[in-house]
Amino acid sequence: MIIGSKLPAQIAANYSAPGSSPVRDGGGGGARRASGRNDEVSLSTAGRELYQILSTVRGLPDVREDRVAFLKGLIAEGKYSPNAISLAEKMVESGGL
Repeated sequence: MIIGSKLPAQIAANYSAPGSSPVRDGGGGGARRASGRNDEVSLSTAGRELYQILSTVRGLPDVREDRVAFLKGLIAEGKYSPNAISLAEKMVESGGL
């Protein structure tokens, strides 16, 4: 794409003029350009799958409550004795420190 010397000035003028915008809300759920055409977005199958996966992951809890309850039980019973050196190494490896 070749951009002429006048194009950046035209773009700046469009965005800086008070009350003007090259894109207006058409009221139909999508953006409508000043020319009357609707903007469209089309996702590939892989893109739709990625979106579904991300939506699922975002819906998962940040804390595994079942695991926390299990470990609390072990601690209360005095049966939990982590290896301090191994724990420290894992924290350093994961960037936890």
